[in-house]
Amino acid sequence: FGKATVGVGSNSRYEGNFSFNRFRGNRRISLVGSANNINKVSYNFSDYSSGEGGTSQFSNGTAGGPGMINASGGALGGISKPFSTGINFNDTWGPKIDFRGSYFYSDNSTILVQDKFRRNSFPGDSASEVSSYSNILNSNKTHRINARWEYAIDSANSILYAVNFGKQHVEAATIDSSVTFSDAATKYLAAKTSSARHDGRDGLNYSGELLYRRRFKKVGRTFTLGWRNNKSNNESNNTNRSPVTTYNSDGYLVTAINLNQHGFHENESGGNIISASYTEPIGRNKLFEVNYAYSGNNNVSDKRTYDFNGSSGKYDLLNPLLSNYFEYKHESGRAGFNFRHQIKKFNYQLGLGYQVSTQENRSINLSTGYDTTIRQRFTNLFPTANISYAINRSKNIRIYYRGRSHQPSVLQLQDVPDVSNPLLIKTGNPSLKQEFVNNININYNSFVTNSQRFFSASLSVNYTGNKIVNSIDSMGAVTMIYKPVNMDGSFSSSGMASLNLPVQRLKGLNINLTNMMSLSRDANLLFKKKNFTNYFQVNQSAGINYGKANFDMAISAAVIYNTASYNLDENSNTKYFNQAYSADFTYRTKNRIYFLTDVDYYISSGRSEGYNQDAFLWNMSLAKKFFKINTAEIKFTVYDILKQNRGISRVIGENYFEDIRANVIPSFFLISISYNLNRFGPSKDQKDLPDK
Repeated sequence: FGKATVGVGSNSRYEGNFSFNRFRGNRRISLVGSANNINKVSYNFSDYSSGEGGTSQFSNGTAGGPGMINASGGALGGISKPFSTGINFNDTWGPKIDFRGSYFYSDNSTILVQDKFRRNSFPGDSASEVSSYSNILNSNKTHRINARWEYAIDSANSILYAVNFGKQHVEAATIDSSVTFSDAATKYLAAKTSSARHDGRDGLNYSGELLYRRRFKKVGRTFTLGWRNNKSNNESNNTNRSPVTTYNSDGYLVTAINLNQHGFHENESGGNIISASYTEPIGRNKLFEVNYAYSGNNNVSDKRTYDFNGSSGKYDLLNPLLSNYFEYKHESGRAGFNFRHQIKKFNYQLGLGYQVSTQENRSINLSTGYDTTIRQRFTNLFPTANISYAINRSKNIRIYYRGRSHQPSVLQLQDVPDVSNPLLIKTGNPSLKQEFVNNININYNSFVTNSQRFFSASLSVNYTGNKIVNSIDSMGAVTMIYKPVNMDGSFSSSGMASLNLPVQRLKGLNINLTNMMSLSRDANLLFKKKNFTNYFQVNQSAGINYGKANFDMAISAAVIYNTASYNLDENSNTKYFNQAYSADFTYRTKNRIYFLTDVDYYISSGRSEGYNQDAFLWNMSLAKKFFKINTAEIKFTVYDILKQNRGISRVIGENYFEDIRANVIPSFFLISISYNLNRFGPSKDQKDLPDK
């Protein structure tokens, strides 16, 4: 069984995808493939490089802060051409071995054109405003192989081995320019920049897991022994040409720098985790578990930057200020226990872990020759609690708490400046400590079978001690320096309540009401002063769905209110609204002709001049199904009939907001043909098929 679709349209738009599956007994083979240039997501694959060997050009460039991103209409921007294909194979080899394996390849290129307006606020009623334009071409090619073997030695003992390989090649070419105005006592042109960059990265990674499990004759008594290991290697190269000119308040030229550099970054990492657990029943519906885990990780990061040599015409002048050799080691041992008790309506689990960990950072500064090693030791308690209560058959509540630690990344630790953006310099901090995150979740669900009414509510709260945040300082009038530091005071919380209410008097009519709220605070250091940014968002939405034999209809509306406030500069507080109204309609005739249309109207307010653009998006399709069981379909679709699609978003950070306008796919039409293949053998071959 399977399905294939192919489509072509105006402006050279195309779409194609297929899936083919063959199941016989325990052997199952699946083939999939997809390609398009209409920004339709095909198959998502992980970034198999560790990411720590990359360069800043692959980040979002916002330089920290949780931020809030809200589209005011349409996609957030960029035009991509994803291509992917893969095969999956499952089989049983004899009575004891089960095998699963897959291979996937993806190739995605994206063109992203952006206009940005960013306002940075500083203590003392001063600010800077940056208007920029960028054109980015990204290419990402990834191979992935997964395999899993499970060997049942006997009814009580089994061995599991799983392995994952990944290979990735990424390239990015970027051309951008910006103009910066200083806004203090007077407003004046402070800087002009333009840059051309090329980045390339190659990554290889491996991860494996070996697991032994034993079930004893006594029900609930088990023993598990596991070993996980991983290895990765990333190499990146980048070339950066960035002329920068700065001016004083009188309009006179202060500096003119022509940055012309080539960077090389090699990152190797590896780690092992050895764990064991033992469970023992200690009474009716009671289970006690003890566990232990050892973890060791090593990472070597070698970053070198070379200036262009006009005499030789090559990048052969090592810049020691921007070069560094860094080694990172982390080891931990953790012991803990869990107690689980199951009653008829009430289940709970309580646990506690104790961990001792060491962190060692070795940094060789090529400009001074200093070889510095920083060693730190941490002890943590890891409490966990999970409580579930079934009030009755249709109502239940669950409360969950967990504490965990987060280690700083090598990019956060390595103390070498990144000047790929000359106006926003980033560097690491080898003295960083680990974070500790406390998380609590409460969930409530209620479902009434007779009326089909469903209600759910949830609350989540996170508090992070020693959170890694940014210290923001300045160098000159327009250049900012970001450095990670540990700081208390950050938290995030969110709540949601949703009601799905069928209308009994009008069959097929459902009403949906959803309210979401979030409140968070991000701590940072702004010019060596503690700065707290408070974010608040309310999202209220309502929808109506109505369906009959020959048509379906859905109408929805949502209003989103956002605020951001700063304790150091109340004048920079900001608030803005987003509104979204949508309607979808499908009509089916007796001769299997389908008419489909959807409209979305977006309204934004409170943004910078030129970024408060409303959008009315209208799509329409006409389809015809063929053959006895509708195995074939031909479809004609027009996207964005009114040509109003826009990619606008806002990002809010520690001391700034940034409005972004990006390119999107213009209006186009598409003609597609789909075919479903369904061929089933006799019943003896169908017994392993999943239910439709």
